[in-house]
Amino acid sequence: MENTYSYEIYDKYFVLIISRSEEVTKTLKVYPDDIEKIQFFGNYIMLQISGQNYIIKKDVLNSDSLFFNLENQMHGKIDKIKHRDFFETISIILFVFSISSIFGAMITVSTLSAINQMFTENMWVFFLFLPIPIASIVFGFLLKKKGYKYKKNVIAGLIMASLLCIYGSFSFIFADIYSHSDEPILMVEEALSIDIPTPLRINTQDWTKGTQSIPRGYIYSTSDIFFDESAVEDFESNLPGDSKWITDIPNEMIGITSYFCDIQKSDYYIIYNKDTKEFNKLPEESGTYVFINVLYNVENNTMKLVEYQIEYTK
Repeated sequence: MENTYSYEIYDKYFVLIISRSEEVTKTLKVYPDDIEKIQFFGNYIMLQISGQNYIIKKDVLNSDSLFFNLENQMHGKIDKIKHRDFFETISIILFVFSISSIFGAMITVSTLSAINQMFTENMWVFFLFLPIPIASIVFGFLLKKKGYKYKKNVIAGLIMASLLCIYGSFSFIFADIYSHSDEPILMVEEALSIDIPTPLRINTQDWTKGTQSIPRGYIYSTSDIFFDESAVEDFESNLPGDSKWITDIPNEMIGITSYFCDIQKSDYYIIYNKDTKEFNKLPEESGTYVFINVLYNVENNTMKLVEYQIEYTK
């Protein structure tokens, strides 16, 4: 109430000048459409502009002042409220969609991976969802310009856009981790004299290119192989009669299996000693040996090949 309000009125707008102790503290150029609400309280008129309230004394206004006319222009007020509701609705929609974009990307990647068994390679899909948080950021700055609350749209958009970029880049950062050639299958078939069905997909990781922290042995490579159900029918029917495959690993042989040999998730196993050419047998002497583990899961039609070196003490 210690402020002094004065006005410069023009044809299409007016300038609101706020002073205190004869010093101008604020000027505001206002068009009629910028006024969100106008209310009359006794000798005062209250204007709401960009979410801020400004008070005008009636006794300093002329009787034909445009402020008195604004009260009667209810259609303008209604249009303004509708305009505000539109922006608020879009703000909420973009905010929710921005938060949901990361989950939508994850679901899409998981769905694609179930089809082609290429999870890491499918991570580029996260980039497809980038327009949603970017739209939230842009709309947030539009809201700021018009005087609405905007921070949640900008903050949510920045966070989600950053996460989508980080996860999407995995396709390129880790592109060389896996190879997809049939070479490991051919090697195992030749060394073990077994037939492996034509794979639907093979993901091979070379563990010799980095520092290992595997608690047991040294891993050369691991291959995850996926088969079509129809391609393994004959293969699975021959497994029970093939002596090279065992359905349980004896306790005394656990020590020569690889770190990746999970005895609870597979149905058939082979432990092959490349140095002694023996199947599913402990070495007769202590030493360092190279083994191949073959694990097959009947329910999922998946196979895992592990080539590794381990120190055996008799």
